[in-house]
Amino acid sequence: MNRLEFYLEIIQNSLQDVDNYIKKISPFLPVNYPNYNELTAHHKDTLDAIAFRFNKIQSTLGEKTFKVFLEAIGYDTNKSFLEILSEIEKLKIIKRKKWIEFREIRNKVSHDYPEEVEEIIQNLNKMISSFEDFKQILKKIKEIYEANRL
Repeated sequence: MNRLEFYLEIIQNSLQDVDNYIKKISPFLPVNYPNYNELTAHHKDTLDAIAFRFNKIQSTLGEKTFKVFLEAIGYDTNKSFLEILSEIEKLKIIKRKKWIEFREIRNKVSHDYPEEVEEIIQNLNKMISSFEDFKQILKKIKEIYEANRL
C-alpha cells in the first residue's frame, strides 16, 4: 500500500465511524435550539467524536492527501498549499471556496462558547452535512487516481 492509498483508507475509515456516530444522534438532526438543550452527556460526547473525525478528515486531506494525490498522477507539487488547492479545484475535486468553508467550520467547532448556542448549532449542522462533501472528494480522488494508474 502506498502513501496515497494509506491516507485514503484513513479517510474512508473515519467516514465510516462518522456514519455510525450520526446514526446514534439521528433523532437530534438537524440540531436546533430545543433539541440541543435535550442532548445528554453521551450525545454531546458523540458530537465531540464527530468533530474530532471532521478535523481528522479535513487535516488528512489538506495536509497530506492532496499533495500525495497530485504527485501520484504526475503533477509538480513543489508549490504552496493554495497552489495545490488550485490544482485540486481544476480537477473538479473541490472548489477552493468550499475548502475555506471547511476550515472555518473546523475553527468554529473547535472553539465553542456556551453563550453562542445559535452559532454552535449552526456550525454543528454545517459540519454534519460536510461529510457528504468529504465522501464526494474521496470518490473523485479515487476515480482520478485509478484512471491514471491504467
